[in-house]
Amino acid sequence: MINKGSLADLNIFSQSAGKVVNIRTVYNLREAKGKEARVLIEAVENLLAVRIDRYLITDTTAFAELSGALQPISLKLDSNVYDKDLAKRFDGVEGWKAGTTEVEAKLIPAFAAADVNGRNDQLNRQTAIIAEMIKSMDSFQNLLNFPAFFEKITANVRTDLTKKDAFFIAGALWGIRSDQFKSGYTKMSSMVKVSNFGVYGRYEPAFDGIDKDLASILYDFDIAREQSRVEVLNGSGVRGLATSRSRWITNTGGRVVFFGNSLETEEKTKIFVSEPEKYPYTLKELERIFNGKVEYPGYDYVHKHIGEIVVVIGKEYQ
Repeated sequence: MINKGSLADLNIFSQSAGKVVNIRTVYNLREAKGKEARVLIEAVENLLAVRIDRYLITDTTAFAELSGALQPISLKLDSNVYDKDLAKRFDGVEGWKAGTTEVEAKLIPAFAAADVNGRNDQLNRQTAIIAEMIKSMDSFQNLLNFPAFFEKITANVRTDLTKKDAFFIAGALWGIRSDQFKSGYTKMSSMVKVSNFGVYGRYEPAFDGIDKDLASILYDFDIAREQSRVEVLNGSGVRGLATSRSRWITNTGGRVVFFGNSLETEEKTKIFVSEPEKYPYTLKELERIFNGKVEYPGYDYVHKHIGEIVVVIGKEYQ
């Protein structure tokens, strides 16, 4: 789950827009008109080096409506949380004291928005909110409320989730254990301020820092143990794809030994591997990264260097 407000000041490249975009203003871009969600998703994917399979886009007002179908959440706070600016926007906000506290569902947006203790505290609290909301899905009351919750999603968010997807997710979350839940967020130290122009400062992402922040979520030891050497070549004609997708592969535990441009242009992404049975987890992840739109030619890539796996990115990379 991506909190747009947490990423609102970042500049990042989007292939669909053909330029570096500021995440806060994506929906105002002339280049994004009619494909705003696609541009935003690509920007976040390039920022976090992860494929976004499904999305929900909403605002604080609509989120309050969604929260109204859920039960209160309980959290442990290290310090008091009170933001006087929020008291003007949200009725009933009086703040929350340090220690174990209960947050009414309708006040979750206010609780998540409070930044009086700094941005890292806010992001940590937002991560905890999401974790608690997910873990509370298996409560009997929330199960009874799920049909109403789905109707509220339909009315208040833009999404590519189908009803079948929603029930599948609810089933997967039922009974989830704390040790099965991974969470993380990008810290302020992973952004470099480049401008104070306008109301909001502009930041560039520090990718090394972001990758470290999210390593606990993305890194897969099964992939790392396979120790495959992967070459990534860009045959799509879209600039920067070999670099960005190499980062995606590395962050999941893969080992990229070479990346650059392909001598040929390809329509569909091709994966060249002579012994696929040795790298099942790596190949499965490569298929996921390229959205399942891959072909296995069944022979070695003639221009390869030292890789056991060579990926040639095609025009159908999304």
